[in-house]
Amino acid sequence: WRIDGQAAANTVPMQDDGASGDGAAGDSTFGALIPPQAHRAIVAFQISVTSASGKTDLYPPRPAQGQRTPYYLYEVDDDTPLDNGSASYRVIMTRADSDTLRNRAVGSDVLLNCTFIGDGEVHHMAAIRYRGENSRTLERKAYRIEFPPEDTFQGIESLNLNASNRVGSVETSSLRDFLSADLFRRA
Repeated sequence: WRIDGQAAANTVPMQDDGASGDGAAGDSTFGALIPPQAHRAIVAFQISVTSASGKTDLYPPRPAQGQRTPYYLYEVDDDTPLDNGSASYRVIMTRADSDTLRNRAVGSDVLLNCTFIGDGEVHHMAAIRYRGENSRTLERKAYRIEFPPEDTFQGIESLNLNASNRVGSVETSSLRDFLSADLFRRA
């Protein structure tokens, strides 16, 4: 594991001792605990396993194609969760991938690694890019998030998150909401 932005990686051995996030001792389930980190720290980690025969595998496996970084990601968040009843989505990216997304050509469809959290579900190895055709040049961006087929979000492999931008001094989503409500009222 490593803190995002640091080159040095740290190792924590996996144990089956009942004290390492592994369940009961001796149950053939292994776990490891990454030490607590500072608020807003992004932690990237991999899992290396070696069988009794000496075969080693690394998880997550490197994707068959593309430039995606093979790390699981999480962000330390000590804030109190919002309790407003609305859906809450979070995307966690390394600083390098986030900078790449913001600074590359907006028309790029190359997917970048992220962890997506929505409705209490955590999806590692999701991928993100800007979406849309004309909206990519607007101030607020719309995003496309793709999930691995074995780890969909509520059965969805691709999620489009649309942005709200202004028309004059009015948010377009507010304008659409107003027009929809007016149309519904008149129907």
